[in-house]
Amino acid sequence: MGRDYERRLVLHGIIIVFLGLAAGFPFVTAVQSGTAENVRAWRMAHMEGVLNGLLLLAIAGVGSRLALDARKQAIAFWGLIITGYGNIIASVVGAATENRGLLPEGPAANWVVFILFTAGVVMVIVSLALVAYGARPGGSTPSTKVTVEVSDSGSRKSAPAATPRPEVDTSAAVTSVTTSSGASVDDDDDDDDDDDGGGMPLSRAQRRRAKKKGR
Repeated sequence: MGRDYERRLVLHGIIIVFLGLAAGFPFVTAVQSGTAENVRAWRMAHMEGVLNGLLLLAIAGVGSRLALDARKQAIAFWGLIITGYGNIIASVVGAATENRGLLPEGPAANWVVFILFTAGVVMVIVSLALVAYGARPGGSTPSTKVTVEVSDSGSRKSAPAATPRPEVDTSAAVTSVTTSSGASVDDDDDDDDDDDGGGMPLSRAQRRRAKKKGR
């Protein structure tokens, strides 16, 4: 049973319980000064409200465990509402007018009591049968299907292209170095043949220092 039905059953169940409790006040008055029939009628009205309200609250507490489709849920819910209000109203009207509503006859008040009690009896049988059907072994609670649609609006932004890095030719050799004084120092392949006079080749830094001293 859906959460909406459960909440509404709780609300109406509490209202019917309050109506039954309110019927307890004339019941006390009848006990003090009424006839035996009057006491019986108001006791019944008091108990009808309390018991029918508790029935709605009890079914609301297990509603989510019942395997019923939407149509059966609606029938069970409205059947319980008719049962609860029909029984409490019929019992109060019957106690107030001293009509039991056992047969479809007599004054209008008796007809009202008879119709409401009959509707309550029929609908409580239907509702409880549906509740029992929903609680049957092997029944599965109908799941709610959620469909999510994702549309591509075409406004997807493309990532900016990476800026190509400039290529550096690392194979180019440095042939000369210009100093701050404007003098140019050549770095020719012939320098590789220089040595320090002892047959050991000079390093590049040593050749530069030697050339600077020669100036």
